[in-house]
Amino acid sequence: MPENPETRQPNPWSLALGAGTDIVVCVLVGFGAGTWLDKRLGSAPWLMLAGTLLGIVGGLVQLVKAAGKRAKGA
Repeated sequence: MPENPETRQPNPWSLALGAGTDIVVCVLVGFGAGTWLDKRLGSAPWLMLAGTLLGIVGGLVQLVKAAGKRAKGA
């Protein structure tokens, strides 16, 4: 008997992989943007560090949002 898609829980491995991917992508985007701006403005390494930190914060925000959705059962 097939499960009802509305009551089916997502695979925990897919949730973990998605959260890890979100964090890595956010950090890499922040690092890349900061590095690019440093080259353009000659402010190395400050904007790269700021971009990386903003990427980490953005990744953690995404993680908290995903955990909130999971806790609500969405």
